Amino acid sequence: MKESENDPEWKSTWIELGATVLSTFRVEEKINVPGIFLNVVECVVHRPETPLVLGLQDTTNSFFLRFSSEVEIKKWMSSIKSTKIECWKREEEDPSLKIKRKGIRHKEATNTTPPLNLFKDAIETGFLLKYEVTNLCNRYWFVLRDQTLYYYLSEYCENLIGLMEIANAMIRTNESEDSFMIEVVGKRETLQLEAADSVDYRSWHRSLHTARLNMRKSTKSPERMEETNQRGVLTSFGRTETNYMFILNNHVL
Repeated sequence: MKESENDPEWKSTWIELGATVLSTFRVEEKINVPGIFLNVVECVVHRPETPLVLGLQDTTNSFFLRFSSEVEIKKWMSSIKSTKIECWKREEEDPSLKIKRKGIRHKEATNTTPPLNLFKDAIETGFLLKYEVTNLCNRYWFVLRDQTLYYYLSEYCENLIGLMEIANAMIRTNESEDSFMIEVVGKRETLQLEAADSVDYRSWHRSLHTARLNMRKSTKSPERMEETNQRGVLTSFGRTETNYMFILNNHVL
């Protein structure tokens, strides 16, 4: 283990994964000395470019671990993921167990922000992890209604943390054995989200695309569509990413 990628050498470390805490112990003269502890609920796991290395980080601490094989890395990633999901389930069943989050930015609800009881016709609701610039993540309650994605501190809190219009956004997905990532790329910002499992991931993926498709259907021009072979929103990549409406008509784009 080492606390930074720039550290010159690796140190022998004993790791224990508990119900809510990932503990590390320095191995010194056959005695395990307590080291760094991570909050499992807030823990972010990432893979640096160095082979067989795993990076772990919460809102307070971070360190890197080097394993003997790829099998060992995947086993630990899967165990941490499963433990995190179990923590979420316990918190939902008993709110008194909820761990106070650090670094969450609160945004007061305004008169133009509808409270949660008006989201009965929402396309999709549920918890997702939102990754921040610092590679840390927070867990928010997301609500997709029409072509707007809202997120709140919890399903019982009406104070809005943020929102994003997805009508012209690009939806990127990356599903792997241990990760269920969804990236929503808009004109001004990008949301990096992660679902808890493959079921939530596919449900949100389908709902986001359905919301964008419904917007396009509601804004179609029947007269122009009859003359058009194909139309839709695409992103042009250059110095900046820009969304345009493309129309293919008689071999002309």
